Amino acid sequence: MTTTAAATTTTSTAAPLPVAGPPIVPTTSTRSQDGPPLGRSRGSQRGYGAVQPAEIDGGSDRGLVTGITWEDWGEDRATGRGTALYRPGDEPDAPGVQDRATVVAFDLGDCDGDEAYRRVTWYFPQHGESFRESRAQELCD
Repeated sequence: MTTTAAATTTTSTAAPLPVAGPPIVPTTSTRSQDGPPLGRSRGSQRGYGAVQPAEIDGGSDRGLVTGITWEDWGEDRATGRGTALYRPGDEPDAPGVQDRATVVAFDLGDCDGDEAYRRVTWYFPQHGESFRESRAQELCD
C-alpha cells in the first residue's frame, strides 16, 4: 500500500511590517574605501571620477593610458605605470608608438565638495622625460 501526501500552499495577505529607522538609500559618491577618485567624471572620457582607474582618456591632445597599476593611492601623490602613445618631440602629428608611461595623480584636495586628486599627468622616463607639473591636466576646474 502506498501513501501520498498532498502539498499544501498558503498565501498571506497581511500587510508588511514597518521598518524602523531611516530609509536605505544607495550611495552616489565616487569615493570608496580604496581612496579618493581621480578628479570628477568627464562624461565619456574614461578614468575620471574613478578610484585607481586602469585607463585614463586624456582626450585628443593627450591620448589614452591603459593598463595602469597604481602605487601609494590615497597618499598626496600616487604613481602609476601604464601604456600610452609616445610621440617624439611632443608633436601632435608625429607618428607615435605605444610605450610604457609613468602616471602621476597629485594635488589631493577639495573637488566639488569631495576629496579627490585634482591634477594628473604622464610622461616617458625611458625617452628622457620627467615629471613636469606644468603639463598636468586640471581635473576640477
